Amino acid sequence: MPPLNRTAHALVVGASGGIGLAVTARLLCHGFSVSATFRSHRQALETFGADSKLNIFELDVADRSACKDVVAKAEAGFGPVSGLVYAAGITRDRSFSLMSIDDWSEVLTANLSGAFYVTQEVVKSMMMEKRGRIVFIGSVSGQLGNAGQVNYSAAKAGLMGMARSLAVELGPFDITCNVVAPGPIETPMTQEVPIAKVDNLRRKIPLRRLGSTNDVAGLVHFLLSKDGEYISGQVLNVDGGLLAT
Repeated sequence: MPPLNRTAHALVVGASGGIGLAVTARLLCHGFSVSATFRSHRQALETFGADSKLNIFELDVADRSACKDVVAKAEAGFGPVSGLVYAAGITRDRSFSLMSIDDWSEVLTANLSGAFYVTQEVVKSMMMEKRGRIVFIGSVSGQLGNAGQVNYSAAKAGLMGMARSLAVELGPFDITCNVVAPGPIETPMTQEVPIAKVDNLRRKIPLRRLGSTNDVAGLVHFLLSKDGEYISGQVLNVDGGLLAT
């Protein structure tokens, strides 16, 4: 085990997805020790090889006790978490009239309740250290009406309210909390969307293209770095100008 780096230990929850994977790669390249969690697709994280600054943990964010255990294991490996990135999330898109209770509760749990479970554990050491950076990966869907995504939009809107309240409550401990809200991003998930639908969406974006996961990862790294230490309680959109329309 390498010497503990108490100033740059990031916990990335949902690290095996497109955005989480890009965030993990960016942070490792900039000297962070990273504790990365996955629920599926562990092989994506194994592409980093035997990196001494990376620890990998399986985690179902719906399991509160598992969240507590993973935070404890992460801090046993690299010391107190100084930066949390919550990138876990799922979609269960369906028209509102046909949306089941499971469609609703599973999306709210993965996208919002899981953030509560993990953050509540992480801030304990952040408050003791009197320093911390929290970034929730939201979505422009939390700010725009989107047919078929009542559950997802509600969850992402909830992250914004949660972040603003945490920014106020935890600010005296030098803990910041922000939301990075991507618009349409090129990920394996978008590759499954019909081409005609993607082309129609692209035309609505002023930059006329989908973003990359690196666009999101760069902003997350900025917020975890010294350069972003006076930004808190904000929702920062990475959407190519979509919301401006």
